[in-house]
Amino acid sequence: VRQADAGVPGARRVLRGAATLAATSGPAGAFSFDGLPAGEVFVSASAAPRASAVVGPVLLGSDSSVEGVVLELVPGAAVSGRVVDAVSREGLPGAVLATSSGATAADREGRFSLQGLARPAWLEASAPGHVTRLEWLSAAEARGYEGLELRLEPSVAVVGVVARQGRGQAQASVWGEKLSGLRSGERCGPTRTEADGGFRLECSEGVVQLGAALLDGTQVRGPRLRLSAGQNPPPVTLEAGEALAQEGVATLDGQPAAGVALTALDSSTQALAGTALADAQGHFTFPQLSVGRYLVQANLGALITQVGPFEQTGEGRAWTVVLERGRVLEGRVEPASAGVQVRWRTGSWASSPALTSTDAQGRFRFEGVAAGNLLVEAEGADGAAAAQAVAGTPVVLRLARGSLTAVVTDEVGRGLNEFTLVVLPLSGGLPRRIPALSANGRLTVSLPPGRWQVAAEAEGFGDAPARSVEVTASGAEVRIALPRGAPLEGTVVDASGAPRAGVSVRAQSVAPQGFGVWQGSRFRMVFTDAQGHFRFGGVSFPVVLGAVASEAGLSAWLELKAPPGGPVRLELKAQPGPKPGDVFEYEGVGMRLGLQGQNVQVIEVYAGSPAESAGVLAGDVLVQVDGAPATPPLEQVVKRIQGPSGTPVLVQVRRGGALLELALRRKTISL
Repeated sequence: VRQADAGVPGARRVLRGAATLAATSGPAGAFSFDGLPAGEVFVSASAAPRASAVVGPVLLGSDSSVEGVVLELVPGAAVSGRVVDAVSREGLPGAVLATSSGATAADREGRFSLQGLARPAWLEASAPGHVTRLEWLSAAEARGYEGLELRLEPSVAVVGVVARQGRGQAQASVWGEKLSGLRSGERCGPTRTEADGGFRLECSEGVVQLGAALLDGTQVRGPRLRLSAGQNPPPVTLEAGEALAQEGVATLDGQPAAGVALTALDSSTQALAGTALADAQGHFTFPQLSVGRYLVQANLGALITQVGPFEQTGEGRAWTVVLERGRVLEGRVEPASAGVQVRWRTGSWASSPALTSTDAQGRFRFEGVAAGNLLVEAEGADGAAAAQAVAGTPVVLRLARGSLTAVVTDEVGRGLNEFTLVVLPLSGGLPRRIPALSANGRLTVSLPPGRWQVAAEAEGFGDAPARSVEVTASGAEVRIALPRGAPLEGTVVDASGAPRAGVSVRAQSVAPQGFGVWQGSRFRMVFTDAQGHFRFGGVSFPVVLGAVASEAGLSAWLELKAPPGGPVRLELKAQPGPKPGDVFEYEGVGMRLGLQGQNVQVIEVYAGSPAESAGVLAGDVLVQVDGAPATPPLEQVVKRIQGPSGTPVLVQVRRGGALLELALRRKTISL
């Protein structure tokens, strides 16, 4: 840790990965973190009123070390504002604000002030009875963030026990994953069980899939709960069942694959279930796997591949994991430099994309690469680059720096305090969602030069058309004015007129043709309270409004083309009928298709799905599925795409004038 080329002893330095570690620097500013798990971390330092920039992500291998990180202290940012309840907008006294530079508590009105923050900085806000919120502060060029309003959602307490054959399991990790709404895929928790296996987990309302991990590595898939504010569900039990050893042998090009690291993934949820290491003869053992179906991801040097699915039947049948070096993807970055992070992805990965770093000559190499088009991305000190590539053909990534400044305002030009920026590279790639807290509605992000499509979202505001902008080394700026959405509220009652609590209500804005995936599939979901009341802070019209009761066959749907003269109040009567929009499961890739003439077009891409991970967009035209033409009838195309969780499918889509091949791996989709 340095200031004006001199080491700074006693500076607080923080490393954040899955958890946050903090300590102080020693003599001459030296610091070290030892015994860290593999993965990506961020590191920063502070000595108020100064702080360093946040450095990262730093990639840590399982047997590697990173040395020589320099954290330069500069004048830090000041942050002040108020923590409020998202529903009542009342201040939350005693709320805890934690950052890379320290922590403080809010006063009786929920107000807080922090000094000497790194820029950019992470800010974590928590309060009893509310869901903890973690944000990165935007506008890195600003010296202060005044008047921020941090809204915390009221939480629903889930209590229960994690057990194995009736006995509580201490120190198990318990979490919940959201399955509904724009926040699908987000997690609440984790929390740890007590000595008797009991736990208390705070989650926001919505549909949540519970999960747990025991100390021995056993993964438990818990029940699915529909949570409503003010209504805590009854206690639940997550039963681990009998833990079984699963043996097998791994081969590489017909020979024992000694030293290959193996990871078992639940084929339905693609959650981590266990790890193993092959011995000199290629034999391996997963010590704790429950009965079920799994994928296996194998890592051996530059070889990173995924095979399966395999069945754990409890009958002692060994698995044979057959690996091939397959295709090679190699290339270099310009200007040549070491340590540049390079990754490729196709969408078939159940965990992080394949990732490596360049050598001193700027070269990189991957083995076991999938066939078809790949997206290759690089990021380093000299900038970033992205390109489409095919295994077997060398690729050159030319690093360049670019920046985009977005100014997000309301209709009269007032900067928004909080919004989400969504950017999509038009040359091909995945959309990025960038949450922003900004005192003046400005957000500056680093992006590789090229043409990008930009959109913004904000609570209480409607949709604005996506903007196309050319990002250059000298920077680019885009202004997005979001129209204030009209409040939409109402009551859900049953056929007798009695209010219905806990009913999911979904408002789907009908976007004009040609908007990106974040517009075409945008919807909001809330649940009715004890009086059957629901409220949306602001929606765009036209909108489709639907209510689905928890009982089978109760639903109501209504299309509104415009608000009749102001805020709309609706009363939806649940009537017997089908349950479109209710939570159900199927095995596929997570996209809704429709016919546009003789073309099969992607109408909607579900959040958290393999299709979203692969970069499929609403509006893409489906050309082929596993080499077969994607032509009507629509039912046959859908049938070819769907299949057992964990199995791969190769699709070709047309976007504009370009054909893109995308490899996806099916999973269980929850809607």
